[in-house]
Amino acid sequence: MAGLTEMIKKMRRAVLFILFFIAFLSAFPVLGCINVSTQSFSDVSATGLTLGWESFCSTASLTYTQIDEDPSFITPISEDVTAPPAFFGISPMLIPNTLYYAQVATNSFMGGSLSLGSTRTLAALPTALSPTVLSSQQIKVEWGANGNPLGTLFESQISDDGFSTVLMSTSTTAVSVTWEGLTPNTSYYFRVRATNDDGVWTPLVPLGSATTLAEVPGLVLVPFENITPQGFRVLWASGTVLWNPADTTYEVQIATGISFGGTVLTISTIALHADVSGLIEDTLYFPEFSGDWILCLQRMWILVPHRRPLSLLQRGIFHNGPKP
Repeated sequence: MAGLTEMIKKMRRAVLFILFFIAFLSAFPVLGCINVSTQSFSDVSATGLTLGWESFCSTASLTYTQIDEDPSFITPISEDVTAPPAFFGISPMLIPNTLYYAQVATNSFMGGSLSLGSTRTLAALPTALSPTVLSSQQIKVEWGANGNPLGTLFESQISDDGFSTVLMSTSTTAVSVTWEGLTPNTSYYFRVRATNDDGVWTPLVPLGSATTLAEVPGLVLVPFENITPQGFRVLWASGTVLWNPADTTYEVQIATGISFGGTVLTISTIALHADVSGLIEDTLYFPEFSGDWILCLQRMWILVPHRRPLSLLQRGIFHNGPKP
């Protein structure tokens, strides 16, 4: 009987010890109070994110959450919170297209932390810059990286109808593309987007539009016809290497001096010829025509009637100067 009584006393002491230990631990919540049954990351943008977890100990008191580009958390960004969630990205803002690791810990005397996994921020929208026309066949488009790190992939697109259709697209880690092999005197439209390393694309950013220069007007075998004492018809080709579209406007100038300081008349036309009239007989004239800024100059005599057959002095001279 005495032995039974002693056993009961020992059992009581054991139960009291367990209850005391449980009460002691309740004041110092352990990592078992933290759960990652819900999604760890939400509202992920190019410069911020929200951390989430589940805290199921009513006495849990969290002292910090951390994110870092280094899984060892050597130089982490910390946010002190008492309950989920925790937002990162105000001060400092996060880096676009960058992988971040996350962890959360309690203030338990046992210490330690619980990993919340990792996620990558989105790429930032590229910054729009104006395209630059280089020639009748080339246009260069540029954009700003807007904080995206080196190695971020950009996709540039070109269209000639406002993006009802896409003519071409190209991917690059640079911040510019030169489109080549374009049609002279034609309007083109451009846009660009960026992707993070997980393949998530930003919306497309318009880069405006630009029109290629007209192709240099070319010489033809017989550049003058219908010659009379008071006029003639001057002819040219729509290009040299490529051809200008049918609606290209050409400007023809007629002058009595090679410097074109005394221009007699100017004719604009979308045809490949111009009829000149009202000139003075037996006078040296200099016709000049252009499709844009590159000019073609020729000299000719207009002879009085009833003289020997009309002759032409065909000296082709190309000027890379500005359009008059």
